[in-house]
Amino acid sequence: MPPLRASARDALLQSKLRKQARFKTCLLLLIIAVVWLLDVTLFNSQLTITEGVALGAGLNWLAQTLFTWCVFYTKRGRMRGGRLGRHSVNQLYAGQLIKWLTMLGGFSVIFLLIKPLATGAVLSGFLLMQMGHFIALWHFR
Repeated sequence: MPPLRASARDALLQSKLRKQARFKTCLLLLIIAVVWLLDVTLFNSQLTITEGVALGAGLNWLAQTLFTWCVFYTKRGRMRGGRLGRHSVNQLYAGQLIKWLTMLGGFSVIFLLIKPLATGAVLSGFLLMQMGHFIALWHFR
């Protein structure tokens, strides 16, 4: 199979990123729906657990989406070689910084302003969504 042209590689990358985004969004909604069903049928916690899981998973989804946008959807222009490499690494650092600041600010807002709150549910939702990101990366590589 001959190597792909740059435009074909970009189109393939965009297609994979769109599939990952749809998968992650559907996973977020699935996590919230399953936890809501469990909360209503088994725990009867006045939806405190569902709210916590939704906040944790939603925060993870938002932070990861901002990271992905910063790394993959910024303009690279006609850079080639070393300049493109440095630009890509800088975008990774910027994306990671934005991701960490989003998570820090999001957890601060959630834990300070939302009352009553199930702390374990927030962290569980965050970790469930993080596992979903790992599955998406593994599945769409």
